[in-house]
Amino acid sequence: CIVLQRRFAMFMRESRRRMVDLGLVSLCSCGIGAMHRGSMGANSADFPGNLHMFLMGLALLTAVSSLKVFGEGRPMFWRESSTGISVAAFFTARALGNIFDVLLLCSTYVLIYFSVTRPPVPYMDCFIPSILVAFAASSWGYLISTLISPQNAMTATVMFILVGCGILGNPYKAKDLLDGGAKEAMLSLSLVRWALPMTLARSIEAAEEDSECVDVSVLLLRQNYYNDIFEGKYNKWNQGLVALVGTTLLVTIAAFLGLKFTNRHKQV
Repeated sequence: CIVLQRRFAMFMRESRRRMVDLGLVSLCSCGIGAMHRGSMGANSADFPGNLHMFLMGLALLTAVSSLKVFGEGRPMFWRESSTGISVAAFFTARALGNIFDVLLLCSTYVLIYFSVTRPPVPYMDCFIPSILVAFAASSWGYLISTLISPQNAMTATVMFILVGCGILGNPYKAKDLLDGGAKEAMLSLSLVRWALPMTLARSIEAAEEDSECVDVSVLLLRQNYYNDIFEGKYNKWNQGLVALVGTTLLVTIAAFLGLKFTNRHKQV
């Protein structure tokens, strides 16, 4: 209870930093949205690439902003843990306190982008995959901040997102990576690999229901995702939902273990 009260007090004092973060996120979302305006429908050959950039930007912003949750105040945590403070209570308080920031950042990013680009799908078809990516990316931020020193955590996070979401999540490489072997296993770590087919499938379905033209390259890309190890047995929306929620839970648990068992010599 004391840990939660202290976290709430810290949360209230972070309003200025939060406003600065929102301003930066708004600028980023406006810039990407302006570039993608008119090309966020299934009738555009640029749609998969634009969606990929949108999701990668969200993952990067969320992961980097989450580094502070366990990266700041390390000496104080080590000192308090040596006196008997519950690591589980400390971790839970910090993680719960960051939920609002993740929701606020993701909602702002998606709402502005959606308002600028006006994709021909319901808002929730964009927001749900985005919020799943945001929470999964924040969990990776937790893990990196518990394993790597604050001086190197930023670089490690950027590298992870660029490789995991930028390179492995590239939709135009899906055909080569979804081979049912080691490449596909490595690809499963990519957050975009699960989120992109969710919105892609809904966009194609919406276009087909309205008897609109769907670009051939977009249809081929959808087929590439259905040629994965599951061979189209599961709905892409449900598959992405389970994969991203599972990633969030597993990586969050790993972050807790990292906080509890790394740097133990500094906790005594």
